[in-house]
Amino acid sequence: MSRIINSFDRNGNPRLSTDQYYFGLVQASYGRLSVRHGLPFGGTGAAAILGPDLKLSGASQVNSPIATHQLWSAGFSAIGNGRPNCGFRSDPNNLSWIRGHLINGSWGGPGHDWCNLTPLTSVANSNHKLIESFINAYLEACLRYEQADYRDRWYGVYYMVTCSRDPFADNAIDNRGELYAYAPAYIKVSWRAIEILKPVGMPISGALMNSLPFNSVLHFPNQFGVPVLPAAVLAAGVLPIPGNVPGTSQLLFAPPANFPPRQINGFDGDIEIHQS
Repeated sequence: MSRIINSFDRNGNPRLSTDQYYFGLVQASYGRLSVRHGLPFGGTGAAAILGPDLKLSGASQVNSPIATHQLWSAGFSAIGNGRPNCGFRSDPNNLSWIRGHLINGSWGGPGHDWCNLTPLTSVANSNHKLIESFINAYLEACLRYEQADYRDRWYGVYYMVTCSRDPFADNAIDNRGELYAYAPAYIKVSWRAIEILKPVGMPISGALMNSLPFNSVLHFPNQFGVPVLPAAVLAAGVLPIPGNVPGTSQLLFAPPANFPPRQINGFDGDIEIHQS
């Protein structure tokens, strides 16, 4: 488990605490609901700092997507209301839709609140999982580094997902009756490596963890095995490829004030995941 020096013996020798879950998901923030054609549905964005303890045995959560909404389940069947008469679960075009987490449920992202969910096609959701798998590999590397020896700092990642302002439907016309007008055209995923100096000589709690300062990672230590994202993915800046180009519009989810700039450290990145 994560280790800190939480006290000293009478001779001034440090005592390591090794039996606590310290650094999992902290500083999570979720945007408001997207409002399209006057209907609030689906998140605008979310961000959270993720730490190595998320990869401890037994730390993973489920948080299945259980939030419901008329646009998801049934649509609006009343004649003349100008809204979709079916929901995403019964898409007449036979696209398979997922209530996609912005912050993964296994990391602690909620599944009962649409502020952390957005409708994604199965292709888009699968591509998001590709990035999440890369982040999981990084968190596992953070934990291996932590457990190999006493470290004076934690390594983690600041993760952010922002939904596009533009809908999956043509936004140039009044298409309030079209189902796809209520789903984002794409999500943008950003990840930044961070390091947090461990406190010394004090107990630590989740509340304290939320207030500890961090720095961007300019260079990883030699003993740290940074996982490699496929070069084609990094070079493209967009998934799936070919056929998509980076967009220009995100919803009004402002990145947290302390979300760090991208560093050239072999890990930090951004990618758009388009509906397909």
